[in-house]
Amino acid sequence: MSGPLTVAAGQAVCLSSGARQNGPVTVRSGGALAVLDAEITGPVSDDGALALTVCRSALAGPLSVRGSTGPVLLGSEEDGPADAGTCAATGSRGP
Repeated sequence: MSGPLTVAAGQAVCLSSGARQNGPVTVRSGGALAVLDAEITGPVSDDGALALTVCRSALAGPLSVRGSTGPVLLGSEEDGPADAGTCAATGSRGP
């Protein structure tokens, strides 16, 4: 897919094996996004999402998570679509 992708309140979107998103991804309050074995080129922002999962996937762009009301899972495995890189959090708070 190319162009902006917005996940609105009440929506749940899954980018699964082999999916490629070229463009910004925004998850609005009340939406949910799962990215599994996929690639995103562009910024990803979560502003009050119910859930955000990114596993075994490649992100080429900044990731912003703010005010999520549910689980945020970020992970990687060596067999993902791209070599595991560095994941760093700045200004993170939570339990």
